Amino acid sequence: MAIKIHQLQAFKAVAQQGSIRAASRQLALSQPSLTKAIKELELTLGVQLFHRGVQGVTLTQYGHTLLQHAHLALNELEQAQHAISQQLGQMSGQVSIGLGASVACSLLPHVLARFRQDYPQVSVRISEGQMESHLHRLRSGDVDFAINTVYPDFAEGEFSLEPLFECAFKVLVRRNHPLAGVTSLAQLSDCDWMLPTTQSSYIQLLLDELDKLGILVQSKVICESYLPTLNILAHTDCIGIVSELALEHFARKDQLQEIVLQQPLPLAVFYIIQRRNRQLLPTANQLMQLFRVQSRPLFECRG
Repeated sequence: MAIKIHQLQAFKAVAQQGSIRAASRQLALSQPSLTKAIKELELTLGVQLFHRGVQGVTLTQYGHTLLQHAHLALNELEQAQHAISQQLGQMSGQVSIGLGASVACSLLPHVLARFRQDYPQVSVRISEGQMESHLHRLRSGDVDFAINTVYPDFAEGEFSLEPLFECAFKVLVRRNHPLAGVTSLAQLSDCDWMLPTTQSSYIQLLLDELDKLGILVQSKVICESYLPTLNILAHTDCIGIVSELALEHFARKDQLQEIVLQQPLPLAVFYIIQRRNRQLLPTANQLMQLFRVQSRPLFECRG
């Protein structure tokens, strides 16, 4: 017996909602119909997908495995539907992208304005954050492509990487910070650093290089978003590493100053990242091309 699409849709809804009742509201189906679809799916697979309790349902180990594949399968089917529609000239659907803050505040406004002119019926979903926040969505197909920095051996073989532009990063503190006059990172190793959680970005690469030099930078304040980071740096004695592009678009950048190092930080490379061998919709490819075009002057200026 083959798995049916409506069974996967029912399973995904219950897994996300955590209850049959909430999933039935989401799908506009009766609870008995939803329960039947789940039981048929479990019978087909020969495993239990949910633990059922008074507080709702939770996934079993088999349920977690299926959810990853179900999510991807349903996304691919939706992509196929939109691909055919776009081949017929019906430019609708959605493009979903993940961006680092440097890209979101510099390239994105110009790219999006042009894209909306050309494709007014296509919705665009934008997720801003560190590379870690995009990984699961890239794997599941929820994000078509991302633009961010990556670690050198990042998910080797799983994703394709296309260099887009280079960007300088700076060590920043508030104006008149007591350590503003130091000239080396070694003098800042035991300070109150504020950094994002990262294992696959430029920041991690930089921390690894500093560790090789015996310079230990420990993040005592963790912040995942650039805007709060810049605001906190402006009003505390925390020290941060921030891209030049993000700083340029910060409304109160006069409240911050760069620690001018004898040896500047290496340039960061921003890449277009997508799941290898994934066929993007024409509209997603067009949005990607607009980022390429918009980044050329930036690359020539900073590269």
